[in-house]
Amino acid sequence: VADPGIAAAPLPVTVRNVLFDDLQIEAVDGQTIEPRGRTDFIARGTYTFEGVVRTQDISRHVSWVSSDTTKLIAGNGINSDAGTVLSVSDEPGTVTLTTTLVQGVLDSSTTRPVDDPDDLVRTTTVNIVEAEEEPAP
Repeated sequence: VADPGIAAAPLPVTVRNVLFDDLQIEAVDGQTIEPRGRTDFIARGTYTFEGVVRTQDISRHVSWVSSDTTKLIAGNGINSDAGTVLSVSDEPGTVTLTTTLVQGVLDSSTTRPVDDPDDLVRTTTVNIVEAEEEPAP
């Protein structure tokens, strides 16, 4: 219900449908963490629009999946945890982090293959290593 004392003006919105050409995963603080530690990753998508190549942070729009959730979990979604990985174990090891950008929309009239060729998938590793003890003075 509009307030009769406030004038409303239409807001023009332009929506562009683009397919990303590439997806890169960047480690913010490095790919090595200590047990019970954390680090952040950024997903950058590259696309071409009107002849101009553009790159943007799409970390909140991709899925982040750990190959071993007993050692490492990954934040997802539109919140600030997207791309943050946490070591949830005291054990060292190497875990694969997979990032997927799903391109396209599934509606009730179509079926979408699980491995859609338009999807972009990238992997990287996270190394969980014991903290180095500082030498005694």
